[in-house]
Amino acid sequence: MKRISKRTVIGSFIVILLMAGSVTFLISRSHPEKPLEAVMKEDLINTEKTFDEKMKLDEGKRLSLDSLPSVNINDQEHFSFPADHYLVVRFSEVNCETCVESIFSVLEASKAIDSSHVIVLVDFRSEAYLRTFVRLNTIRFPIFKHPAINSFLHADALGYPYLFVADRDGLLHHFFCPAKEDPQRTIAYLNSIKLLFNDQK
Repeated sequence: MKRISKRTVIGSFIVILLMAGSVTFLISRSHPEKPLEAVMKEDLINTEKTFDEKMKLDEGKRLSLDSLPSVNINDQEHFSFPADHYLVVRFSEVNCETCVESIFSVLEASKAIDSSHVIVLVDFRSEAYLRTFVRLNTIRFPIFKHPAINSFLHADALGYPYLFVADRDGLLHHFFCPAKEDPQRTIAYLNSIKLLFNDQK
């Protein structure tokens, strides 16, 4: 049997490595990796879809607005809910601060919903911290408390601030979870619900 030299074996091995490298290169060219921005956007869309599905479970539930304890920070201790519908901004102390801040920034910029039809629903153990947050973000809406622990709202378990519409009789609907990375989506949501607030008191 003819003996194979070490040089021949090494040469063959190098050829195989080169061929494998060429194949890998061609595959990577035909299936390029997604840019990081595209991957992040795809993840964001998937997260939004998941949240939307979970919040659908809260559509049609009821929350008595008149029974909510108020937080007398904005000198509106005796708010009486005269309008038919209210946009509710819901957040707690465990939520991402910049996420909450972005909601109020979009509300201020869009002007889609009159400020007299916006209320804030919070869960804060430290009222001093809440007061500081309200002052720093110049939040002028009426503020009410509702605990997130053992809440009957599925949306409270998501760990993110969210929005919904509450009728004067307590019917809840049009739940929405904003993403600070996508303010245009929040603006689209506000524009989609503003017809509910037309011709209100």
